[in-house]
Amino acid sequence: MAYYLGLIFQFDALKLSISHCMLSLLFLLTATNALYFDFTNSNVICFRHKAVVDQDIRLLYSVNTPELYAKGSTSLNQRTSSVLLQIYDVYDAVVFDTQLSDRGELLFSPRQVGDYKVCLGGGSAKMDKSVGRMSLSIESHAPANDSVDAKRRQEEQTVTRLLAKAKAIDQQAEVIHTNFDRFESQISSTRRSVVVTNLLCIATYIGVTVWQLKTIKRYLIQRKI
Repeated sequence: MAYYLGLIFQFDALKLSISHCMLSLLFLLTATNALYFDFTNSNVICFRHKAVVDQDIRLLYSVNTPELYAKGSTSLNQRTSSVLLQIYDVYDAVVFDTQLSDRGELLFSPRQVGDYKVCLGGGSAKMDKSVGRMSLSIESHAPANDSVDAKRRQEEQTVTRLLAKAKAIDQQAEVIHTNFDRFESQISSTRRSVVVTNLLCIATYIGVTVWQLKTIKRYLIQRKI
């Protein structure tokens, strides 16, 4: 039983060691593009990064990890355990803030294209004199292909809906045009009917007037007036 427990503990330790090695390898591969610098919590260090369309801002960081220090460097009791991260948008407004510690990866999705500021340090501890050492890599990161495909499908669906609305508007315009032609035809027919009716009324009035004059003339002749 003790033998099996020992194997389980060794296996867990091996998995932890492998995960730690993989994370260290990730930072080793990106170390060529990383910035290395010392900071204090009382000062602010800012970097600019231009956001690209349809891409995130990716931060790979390492704060006060052992590989950043050589022998004879600052004592451990003077090192800060974390650093404040703030991201400013193109309008110089804070859109994201968090505390960074140890090592890790952070993805930020900008809303606009343009220059963003990534600032470290500062915060509420203005008089904090603790120091730190950090490596930071800032780069543009394209989202996964499935996200791009989903966005493309969403755009295609939007275009399809707009085309359907445009077709419906065109059909409504055609119906309105047809109704207008029918209405104009009815107006023309009514106008002709009114003209013909007026002519008939005038002709009837003239005929009645002539008949009345002849009748009066005949009456006067008969009476020899």
